[in-house]
Amino acid sequence: MARVEAKARTDILAEHFSELAWLWERREAMLFSPAFGPGALAAHDRRMEGHVRGLVVAGEDAVPLLAAAIESDDPATAAAAAYVLLRRGTLAGDRAVLRALTGAEGARLDAIRRAVCMAPIDAIAPELGDLLATGPAPAAAAAAEALAFHGRLDAAAPRLARLRADEDPAVRRAAWRAVALSGAAPVAGGS
Repeated sequence: MARVEAKARTDILAEHFSELAWLWERREAMLFSPAFGPGALAAHDRRMEGHVRGLVVAGEDAVPLLAAAIESDDPATAAAAAYVLLRRGTLAGDRAVLRALTGAEGARLDAIRRAVCMAPIDAIAPELGDLLATGPAPAAAAAAEALAFHGRLDAAAPRLARLRADEDPAVRRAAWRAVALSGAAPVAGGS
């Protein structure tokens, strides 16, 4: 009987996560579509929140699913996992998100960055600051943007000027978005 219950619980969690990943991908499309207004986005976010809560209250039962999903090459899957892991508020989950943010590239990095922007970052803000200061340029720029989104970026951070002038256009865009989100004028030292 216990095996049947465990299998049913695993299946329910997989269904919650599958729906959340699909809704995450849909949300990304909604953000850039003129067909959806703020009301539609808010309704969509409420629907997502139901699945997030289902995964958060599952506690440790959800960890294997989330740990595998954050490593996915699918950006929406990785972002949904990162968001839930940060919402769970555990040290292991926070570390998994930081590892994923550090090692991600391209669309996967962008998606995880947006998840970090949307999630609470109190527990990882110092590590995001460290990542900005010493991490690989793409991850550092993503960390800067997440910190700025949460109002925690020091626009005078020495690395930020270098990131704004980085040879990688994606790094430059993220660094400039961070400056714009911080509301500060760029500090001399970069384009």
